[in-house]
Amino acid sequence: MDIEEICALVNPQEYIAALQDGQQKLRERRAALAVDYQLTRDSPELNVEQRTMVLKTLEQALRDCHWRITEIDTRVEKARNGAMGR
Repeated sequence: MDIEEICALVNPQEYIAALQDGQQKLRERRAALAVDYQLTRDSPELNVEQRTMVLKTLEQALRDCHWRITEIDTRVEKARNGAMGR
């Protein structure tokens, strides 16, 4: 049994609420990263090398946020199924 399963069994409603809260914060972060990406891409203050490096980092962060948001959906569903199976 992994930690997610333990949390879902101990207090499924609070665990699901915490997951959903975290997911909302990730959505807000993803939106902020998207704005930062666009502004960085268009900034006249960065040379090509700097811009490329920063954009790559922002792209990685955006992909990571997307993965985490999707993963939370999976974990919420598992927690709901586990709670209903008790």
